[in-house]
Amino acid sequence: MPALPTGIDRLPSGKYRVRASVQGRRITRTVATLTQARKVLAELSLSTPVTAGSVAGLVGQWFDGKQADIGDYTAIGYEQIIRLHILPHIGHVEYSDITAADIDRLYIKLAATGVSTNQIRRVHVILSQAFKRATRWHLIPYSPVTAVTAVTAVTAVTAVTAVTAPATSKHQIEPPTAEQVAELLAAAADTHPGFGTYCRLAAVTGIRRGAMVALRGDDVDLDAAEILVRRALTRASPDQAKHHGTSVAGHPRLVEKSTKTGTQRRIAIDPFTVASMRAHRTMLATRALSCGVGLDLEQHRWFTDDPAGVIPWGPDSPTGWWTATRTTAGHPHVRLHDLRHFAATQALAAGVDIRTVASRLGHANVAMTLNTYSHVIPAADRAAADILGKIVSG
Repeated sequence: MPALPTGIDRLPSGKYRVRASVQGRRITRTVATLTQARKVLAELSLSTPVTAGSVAGLVGQWFDGKQADIGDYTAIGYEQIIRLHILPHIGHVEYSDITAADIDRLYIKLAATGVSTNQIRRVHVILSQAFKRATRWHLIPYSPVTAVTAVTAVTAVTAVTAVTAPATSKHQIEPPTAEQVAELLAAAADTHPGFGTYCRLAAVTGIRRGAMVALRGDDVDLDAAEILVRRALTRASPDQAKHHGTSVAGHPRLVEKSTKTGTQRRIAIDPFTVASMRAHRTMLATRALSCGVGLDLEQHRWFTDDPAGVIPWGPDSPTGWWTATRTTAGHPHVRLHDLRHFAATQALAAGVDIRTVASRLGHANVAMTLNTYSHVIPAADRAAADILGKIVSG
């Protein structure tokens, strides 16, 4: 982010300090929660209109005000996009000098360097909102980002005459089959200690990888056959870690925070998965005993290489092991995230209602589940038609 005299710091006491510059005066406020800190920062930033300056300053002040309205994951994503894809290219340019052609060239340049269309679309959203703010305050007569034509992709070889924001790529999800998953789980068991259990749990619950590696001892109730998903691990820079969560032991660039949607959910698991988790916990306890350390049954990490169970796997570790697993199993095109899709599509195809599936996946609403897995519904609809037909026919 640009070097502005604004920001939020987490104090040793656990409170949050807000720093801002209002009309040339340095202002600080101390509040109890991160939510309050973001609200104060937004109010202070809105009280000081942006003056002539660079794109970095314009986007930086927009981001300061935006943080009060977005979640931690979104804030981290915005910060990374600004830092990686906006500031290095046009951050130094006076925002009053930016033209539609400049932004168009930015999108093309990003596409040429391998940035995905979804990432470029996020760049477009940030620039659009930042420049819209500048026009609302009459700092510029119009936004150079308004002339937008949605296209399916941005290419580095085709010049265009209007600003082109790439449309979000949408493809029909093709999860692995049950046979492929069985082969992958068998290979995963030999890839890394505990990885077979991790993959089985992912395949039957659809839990995201960040939430999987965040699981602690008391999050899993094997007697009740339930898992409580209430936190996640995510990557963050040291600066982000100050106010986006709790630092993780052994991982200076990871923070522990609430789930993606900020909610908790309980997920039932089947007897076979319970048995796998029991065997996994026995392995953890045996390893701790052989190393002469204790294992806190309530707070230990379920997925860890640390004998004491304190240091969890990072979210990227399972992804790396999966590369070896899918190669061994002979399914090189199956992604680790496809286990989540497998869990969703199999449940829907088996007739599980959409609301239950959405709840297990942790989707914010049922519409998200329908939009993602709508292609599975026709099969369930056909099964429903056959069942009802038989009932009516006697």
